[in-house]
Amino acid sequence: MKKLSSCIIISTFFLVSCGKETEENKSYLTAERKSAKDKFSEIMNDFNEKIDERVDSVGKGFNSITGLTADRCLENENSKFIFEPNSRVSYEENLNSDQLQNKLGIGINATIPVQASGVPITLSPEMRYSIESSSSGLSRTANMTIEIIRGYNSLSASQNKYFKLKEEQYKNLKENKAEFFNSCGDEIIIKQKIKAQLLITAKFNFSDSKTKSEFEAAMGASIPVPFNLGGNQAPASVPSPTNPTTPVLPSSPSNNPSLNEAEYVNSRIRIAETSSNTFNEDLSVSSNRALNSFETNSRRIEVGTKKNLNATIDLLKDQLLSSNGDNKVNPEAGMSPQIKVKFNNLSEETIRNISISIKAIQLGGDPTKLPTLLSATCKLSDPGACDSLFSSIQKYAAVDFPEQLKELPEVSAEKTNNKYYLADTEKSLYGNFTILSPTGLNISKDIIKYTDKSILFSNFKLLVRKDLRKNFQNYIRSQDIENSKSFKNLATDEIQLVKSTKETSENNLYTTYRFLNSCFNDIKLCQHEYMERKKDFILDQDILFDDIKPWTLISSTDAKWQPVRTFLFFGINTSDRISSDFFYGTDLRGYTTFMIKYLDKNKNKITAKNYPGKDLSISFRCETWWFDIGGKAWMRGVHPNNNYPISDHLINLCEKKKISSASQNSDLKDLDSFQIELWAE
Repeated sequence: MKKLSSCIIISTFFLVSCGKETEENKSYLTAERKSAKDKFSEIMNDFNEKIDERVDSVGKGFNSITGLTADRCLENENSKFIFEPNSRVSYEENLNSDQLQNKLGIGINATIPVQASGVPITLSPEMRYSIESSSSGLSRTANMTIEIIRGYNSLSASQNKYFKLKEEQYKNLKENKAEFFNSCGDEIIIKQKIKAQLLITAKFNFSDSKTKSEFEAAMGASIPVPFNLGGNQAPASVPSPTNPTTPVLPSSPSNNPSLNEAEYVNSRIRIAETSSNTFNEDLSVSSNRALNSFETNSRRIEVGTKKNLNATIDLLKDQLLSSNGDNKVNPEAGMSPQIKVKFNNLSEETIRNISISIKAIQLGGDPTKLPTLLSATCKLSDPGACDSLFSSIQKYAAVDFPEQLKELPEVSAEKTNNKYYLADTEKSLYGNFTILSPTGLNISKDIIKYTDKSILFSNFKLLVRKDLRKNFQNYIRSQDIENSKSFKNLATDEIQLVKSTKETSENNLYTTYRFLNSCFNDIKLCQHEYMERKKDFILDQDILFDDIKPWTLISSTDAKWQPVRTFLFFGINTSDRISSDFFYGTDLRGYTTFMIKYLDKNKNKITAKNYPGKDLSISFRCETWWFDIGGKAWMRGVHPNNNYPISDHLINLCEKKKISSASQNSDLKDLDSFQIELWAE
């Protein structure tokens, strides 16, 4: 496989930054994550460096077609740190995995302290979290994000107020515009936040579509905020700022504001942040303007800015612990009263068919203190257990997390800085401010005249970025699975699929880059040919890859369906078991979710797709000294490859007795002999 740089120019980054607020040479990769990343090919390492902006990025170019960073092409660019403490709390519903990853960042980054509750050691905790915490056909989610912002790095020009293009890049601009844009991008990163954040997801899981419909009918237009923290009861109105200080770059046109060397920017967080990190943005509009929120439902509260970081954090804590008025909320009281009232509209049957899982991910601060939440799933029919889950994470969010980000004594200022990471960026077109040639000529117009702002081109960019990101995610996930202890226990066809997905993803990225390398020569032709020839260089991947779950294999046994056995003389049913006793309920202690998996005689996974119209469910019974069929039911109607929550009740139901599988479902005879595996997460 060729190196990516043979297809497209790979950046050599000169990290010139004044007052940079994070230390980048300290690695937060665990030994397991580092081991997995060390197996990356050169192509994938190059791609990882360019897709992840969470490093010192101010002054780098940005390719708006691919969504990747590019070279630093300005001779006298520099960055200046602006200390501007701020904080923000946002509430959003039903985010998909792409939207969650936009909030967290994509790529494997060694410079960010990160940890996710309920997520095992993984190559990219951010990606794993975004997949497992996204909404789906049989789930709804509520997400709460708490951000504490220390300030930002902004682009500045050293020596004089104008930027100057490097001589080599000026030559490319004159002789080969495609080479210039491939090397420098068509935009430049002008601003980057320095922050820490905590994201919490409450996921409502439904056993079937009927349960989901009844839940949505009871909730109304949107799910009431389930978190019992202040400020979340209604969207906050944001007053228009007085005398706003909109940042501008040197000599930028008045209708295209960017960033200058003014000391402070608008101190209020807008309803929609100015951030080109948002993947689903409308790219037809200049990327340095405020973006419309793309979430299904988004509510944000504002927390005032103060120059003093610790005062800002104390103000945030007060906001989280206060209700709409001066009354204090108790985060340890569990779920919010608003959602509990709505639960009264649910039938008992619906309540029994709903479970809630809580997960959280922290970037920055001291994420090792994030609660483990050993029992991170509860049944809605057990409100006490659910309140306990919410209580644990809410107390951490309102008190413990903010305290971690406070300013330390002056002698330890560097440690304070290291609790924050380089995060969201803003970009501007090169032509939005004055750029000089090496000889001092204004060449801004020479750059901007190659920019296409049409809606068609914007949609083309979104498509390209989506294709690149999907293949990169598949590569990371396949490498992650391959590196896991569970890989060797997967079904034979799953192991083959992981390996083929990894190879196909890398090839797709390579061939896509080779095609895009000539895009800036003729943008319109590139758009047309990409749509026409896409299937020639981006191979389809098996969607079954998304269903692979590298959990822990608890136990397995051989199985074969048999008719119900009876007592010979009396006609009494005695047994419907189809396997031996093969696990204890206590084997699941410490896990939150389980599934069963069927394997055929070749160790390949059996799915409902293999047997359309057939019922493949089985039941489980506790061991008994009497007839098998008289054993206590542990769980009925369990389907292969479906997720089921684990509760203390389920763990202790059979006490110290073993559990076997049973079925009177004659559809299972089509499977002949097969193997049942019990997996848990």
